[in-house]
Amino acid sequence: RLHMAVLRLLHVLPTFERGGQQVRLASLIKALGPDYSHEVISLSDRCSGRSLLPDDVPFAVVQAVQSRFFHAGTVRKLRERLAETDINILCTYNWGSIEAVLANRLRAAIPHVHFEDGFTGAGADADLSRRRIYARRLLLNRAHVVTPSHALYQIAIRDWRLPDYRLHHIGNGVDTERFQAPSRSQNRSPIVIGTLGRLESEKNIARLLRVFRMARREGNIRLEIFGDGQEKQSLQRLAKNLAIEGDVGFRGLAEDPAQALKQIDIYALSSETEQLPMSLLEAMATGLPVVATNVGDVARSLPSANQQFVFDRSDEVGFAQGLIELASDPVLRAAIGRDNAKHVRATYPLQHMVDRYDDLFRSVLSAA
Repeated sequence: RLHMAVLRLLHVLPTFERGGQQVRLASLIKALGPDYSHEVISLSDRCSGRSLLPDDVPFAVVQAVQSRFFHAGTVRKLRERLAETDINILCTYNWGSIEAVLANRLRAAIPHVHFEDGFTGAGADADLSRRRIYARRLLLNRAHVVTPSHALYQIAIRDWRLPDYRLHHIGNGVDTERFQAPSRSQNRSPIVIGTLGRLESEKNIARLLRVFRMARREGNIRLEIFGDGQEKQSLQRLAKNLAIEGDVGFRGLAEDPAQALKQIDIYALSSETEQLPMSLLEAMATGLPVVATNVGDVARSLPSANQQFVFDRSDEVGFAQGLIELASDPVLRAAIGRDNAKHVRATYPLQHMVDRYDDLFRSVLSAA
């Protein structure tokens, strides 16, 4: 490895709401240690994940003007900010940071790593408009682009036509010491189905509520939803309209996901679009069986025994049957949970991810 002074990174994110991207960044900042220094800019004042970062990491909000494409004023502000800072590498995240990408291209000065973690919106292809495809082709062809999933890596090659030597597939990693499987009573009642995530359209918690209603007819189960977001009130109304509100808990933001997952028997992921969700890996590390929609790398991230409980997004009946089967079979739940925990420890350990990023940052800087 290249030996040099402290590497100074500036991270620009669309928001710093608590989510997988922010959780991963906070884990990286802590694990990379004193060889690195970090600054973080959020382009929105939605910053519920700020507490994830160490207190000594400089954090600022540069309020971006919401736009369907580019906003010249935001580009100008970010250009001025980049001119003021003394950093080695600019790190940008998702389409929402594209003005920072453009600002850096106009300066043509700072080595650049761009992270794509997936798309927002209700549809899996919501972020694949023609204009955005062409913009990524033009603006990211000099950057090093990182994807956490094989599915998104293929999109970057096929649709964005980025050079493969600048593309990097680095899977997410989880602190398996923190997320350890507790001793669970396999005979407790009701069986708790749970999910963790932002209450936004792409997570499609409405699907999970409908599925839970079907599954509840067949067994004694309860649904716990950990998270907050713009759809919370509409989801609470839907639970009431479905007459399941007494068996559904909206628990708010989970300050400690490890403790939240210990309260769950089956993890449910009902998303419309994902890549390699941090919450999924954390649930697996906690020894939970998973029922999920077949999006991104979800199916391929699970060991074979759990893959039978991954369903097409349209198959809500199958999803409900999967919940019923696991809820009614404590032996199966325990066996799949053990397989999941073992698989995460072997395939997605935090240190492996940290080492890959360390190598990437150092190689980008040495080639600059």
